[in-house]
Amino acid sequence: MDQSPMDHSPEVTASSHTTDRRAMLAGLGGIAAGAFLAGKAHAGPLNPPTGPITSTPGPEPRIPINQTNTPGDAANSFRITQPGSYYLENNIIGEVGKHGIRIDAPNVTVDLNGFAVLGPGGQGLSRGIIGSSGLRDVIIRNGTVSNWPSSGIGLPDALIGRNALIENVIARANGFYGIHALHNSIVRACLAEDNGNDGIHAPSEVMILECSARGNGNYGIRASSSSAKTIADCIVLQNANVGILAGTNSLVHACTVQSNTVGISVSNSCTVARCLTANNTSHGISANSNCFITGNTCNNNTTAGSSGIRTAFGNRIEDNICNSNNIGILAESSGNFIVRNTCRSNSVNWSIAANNACIVVNATLAPAFSGNSGGTSPGSTNPNANFTI
Repeated sequence: MDQSPMDHSPEVTASSHTTDRRAMLAGLGGIAAGAFLAGKAHAGPLNPPTGPITSTPGPEPRIPINQTNTPGDAANSFRITQPGSYYLENNIIGEVGKHGIRIDAPNVTVDLNGFAVLGPGGQGLSRGIIGSSGLRDVIIRNGTVSNWPSSGIGLPDALIGRNALIENVIARANGFYGIHALHNSIVRACLAEDNGNDGIHAPSEVMILECSARGNGNYGIRASSSSAKTIADCIVLQNANVGILAGTNSLVHACTVQSNTVGISVSNSCTVARCLTANNTSHGISANSNCFITGNTCNNNTTAGSSGIRTAFGNRIEDNICNSNNIGILAESSGNFIVRNTCRSNSVNWSIAANNACIVVNATLAPAFSGNSGGTSPGSTNPNANFTI
């Protein structure tokens, strides 16, 4: 029987099977190649860069200050009532008759985060940041507090609060204090300018470091209580009253104090060292009793009766330079030990009361003297001599 055209001969069948296998192999090869190329496309570098691997940021661990987390009340725009770390998300615009932020819990950090707490101005008692009575263990940093009717930062409602760190804050144009700290506080790297009363006001046991106080309506820096204080590396300019006022047991070191009334005024048992006072309208440095005044430069304090250095009784005045003042060194009382100072071009170089050890030839209790002849001339071999030039 004749085969129909649809019948397959062995030759045709073998050929078609070969063709099918080749197509299948070609398809498998394409899949393998695609998979290989896909792997190549998604693979990382064989030699990754050196150094630490940056982790993926997690959620913000701090608490934002807003009406959800820190709602205010009739007297405060915001209230912090629980310990924790808080931060600003934007500027705070003050409301008339309200404080900006009230801290009512201990162990609180407030990071202003570069933003400002801006007051409404005007009259009143509202403060930018206020603390409750007995507040303890707070940190405030990194922003501006300005234009509040009372203090920019006014932590204590009562003087029993303790332990605060205030740093990197600008307190400007507030109606009363720029910064009012707690007992046992550190105020560091802050600027207080054009406030109505003191620029920085601190009670006892305080360190004020690397701060600037300028153009305030009363004292530039005031730490006048009778407990330990250190004021160092500060610049204090053009305040309406004393530049730096420090109470008993204070150290004032390496400060520049210019164009105030008295530049630096200290009470009892204080040390003033390595400071520069100039162009104050009264004394450059004024010390009460049992103080050590050493290594200072006091120039151009020229108002009648003012001096480079003024002392009461029982102080040691050593290694200072007093130039171009009304009086170089003024010792108003007895018991002072005055050595190795240089006074030059003052209207009166020395004004020393009786019964002070002011070395001329030897350390004896000298009679009172006044004028330009109290010191010895340069060239004296006495190591303790004061010099008039």
